[in-house]
Parts: sequence; C-alpha cells; structure tokens
Amino acid sequence: MSVPFSSYPFDASGIDNFVHPTFINSLRAPTTQDIQNPGTQWMYTSGSTRVLYETTGAGVWSLGGNALATTTTAGIVTLNTYAALAAGTANGTVPLGSDVFTYVNSVAAPVATTTVLGIVELATDVKAVAGTASTALVALAVQPSNLAAVFAAPPTIGNTTPNTGAFTTLGITTLAGAAVGITVSTAAGTGRGISVSSSAVTVPDYASLVGGILVTPTDVAAGASPLTANNRHFKVVFDTVSIAAGATQALVINNSTITGVNTDVMITWSGATTSSAVSLQSIVNGAGTCTLTFTNGTGATTTTDNIQVIGWVMN
Repeated sequence: MSVPFSSYPFDASGIDNFVHPTFINSLRAPTTQDIQNPGTQWMYTSGSTRVLYETTGAGVWSLGGNALATTTTAGIVTLNTYAALAAGTANGTVPLGSDVFTYVNSVAAPVATTTVLGIVELATDVKAVAGTASTALVALAVQPSNLAAVFAAPPTIGNTTPNTGAFTTLGITTLAGAAVGITVSTAAGTGRGISVSSSAVTVPDYASLVGGILVTPTDVAAGASPLTANNRHFKVVFDTVSIAAGATQALVINNSTITGVNTDVMITWSGATTSSAVSLQSIVNGAGTCTLTFTNGTGATTTTDNIQVIGWVMN
C-alpha cells in the first residue's frame, strides 16, 4: 500500500511528475528503453561508484545533467586511452594531451631519411658551408638562402666527374690540372681562346715557371718566295736564294694573322753560304704579308744556301 507522504514526497499521490520529476536509484545505467518524463534523474550505483544521469525525454539520457560535447556545442566528454588514440578508434572520445605529444613524436613525425618522409631541421649557413652530415636524430636540409654562403665558400667541385661550365667573370687563385691541364678553345675565327691582363705593364701577364710555352706552328716546306703560313707561329724555308756581294733580296711570307704595318712579328732566321756576310736588313709588314729584305756584305761570297725563318705574330 502506497503512502501519500513518505520519505519520497514527490512520489506521493497528487504530485505532478512533470512539475516535480522523479528521482530513480538503480543498480544499472539507463538505456534508450527507459522512457521517463523530461528532468527525471537516474543514479546508477555500482559499489562505491555513483553516476548521475538526466533525461530530456524519449529515452535520451546524459551524464550529470550535461549533454555530450559535439563539434559545434560544448558538453561533457569521455577521455580515451593511448591505445585507442594510436589505433585510431578514439572517435567520440578525447585523448590526453600527453598522449597526443607522445604519439606525434614517436609515430607521426620520424626523422627524415633518404627513404623515409619525416621532419627535418633547416640548416644554418655555417652548417651548409661546413657540409655538416645528418644524424639518426637530426636530419639537416639545405634551404635556398644557404646557397649564396655555400657558393661563396664552396667545397671542391668536379673531382670525380668534371663537367663543363660557363662563366662571365672567373677569378682564380690557383689553376691546376692533370695531363694537359686546362684547355680553352673558341670557334674558328671568333676571337681569342683566352686573354690575360695584369695590373700594370711592369707586371707580367703570364709566367711560365717550369716547362715554357708549347705552341703548334705551321711548318711550310722549302720553296720559292712568296711562301704562305697562316698561323701566329710559323716556320718557312726559302730555297731559291742568291744574294751577291753588296746585293739584296726580298723574301715574302703571306700570313693572314698579320693585319698591317703596325703588326709586330718576332723573327729569327738562319742560313748562309760560307764566307758570305748575310744580314736581315728590314722587315716590312702589310695587310696579310711580311717582307724580309736580306743583304750580303761588300766583297763577301755570294750566298745561295736556303734561308729558314721562324716567326711569331705578337699582336
């Protein structure tokens, strides 16, 4: 038999449960099948643990009278475990901050290698210039802003497989190479292979310290004047020589590198008959020609020996 006014007065006869909702004490948690009036509270007791639920009606229950949090509304949440976070099964629950930190650093962001995508440290100019190697803990990455410093103080270049290069201005402290050393060439007729300029006329433009200068001259077989030798370095032999005592003979060399009267040509020559007194009287340059006039001394023997001329066009 019910008692109208017991220790639970809101259960008493005549009390409106919508105005004064029921309070239920149970040994289980409510389910969607537990349909109660809005505002009804349900306390689930399990040993010393008590959990309070409240309903909005239609079997919808929330913990502690607060709705669950969503992506747009605030509410209560359930904290998950690290295992759930790592397994990707934590939807609807919230991981601990320390678990997120541990997961990101141990799983999601390994150190980058040549085969593994991961995190890197941007190299400083000092490390880029020094060529500091990456380690298992730190992967260094060179950035575009490092390039100016690296090229200003570069490592050795091309020691393994050298390749071609093009430069506007090339400053050199020491130029060294194996075998033939360095080769400079231009297309035929386009200009000099290389130009060297010192600081003043008293300072040599070029110094050959050991082996001298190796050139490839044009050697012309013996013949009558004029002979043609189109090269800055040449050797010709005149074989129709006959210079009597007190007489002269002009021998002509055609050379396209001689541009005019102001072209300087260094000449050495040899060849004279015994008892003759042959000398080189004059050198006259013109456009494409060099005329050498030889004379024989008064009273000397007529010279008929071949005359060899070696020349170097200087400018």
